[in-house]
Amino acid sequence: GVTVYSVYGAKESARRPPLEVLKHLDAVIIDLADAGARFYTYQTTVGYFLEAAAQAGIDVILLDRPNPITGSFVQGPVSDSPSDGGQEKFTNYFPEPVRHGMTLGELASMVNAERNIRARLEVVTMQGWKRGDWFDSTGVAWVNTSPNLRDLNEATLYPGVAMIEGTNVSV
Repeated sequence: GVTVYSVYGAKESARRPPLEVLKHLDAVIIDLADAGARFYTYQTTVGYFLEAAAQAGIDVILLDRPNPITGSFVQGPVSDSPSDGGQEKFTNYFPEPVRHGMTLGELASMVNAERNIRARLEVVTMQGWKRGDWFDSTGVAWVNTSPNLRDLNEATLYPGVAMIEGTNVSV
């Protein structure tokens, strides 16, 4: 009897949580595993929920998870912000390097502050994770974050391979 609302679709409006639904909630709980790369769309989904939750006046509780490819490395070019001529896209919500070195909770906190969203965000931090830990050293079972990221090896390659997805070069 629980209603499910999808926030995945071809148009931006389909990817944003409906305000009329959020206004009837006390809180939204987010439990997603990020891939550690700028263009992984879960970051944008979290940003959209922060924006909508701030407008609806409800809390966002984010259950943080390890960055699977460690939080020790920040690598790659930083995307342009819309104010610098860049374009906000589903794969580029916030200017950051390709490999950002943060957890999804850290990213959500940064975006909430830097974009002045002012959502009531609570990040439930992990216990025992250290910034230098790769996912396989956490003791946590791997759960596929998408059909194309089925293990740590694929997650490690993702920042480099996915960088050319928007080009006319075939992977």
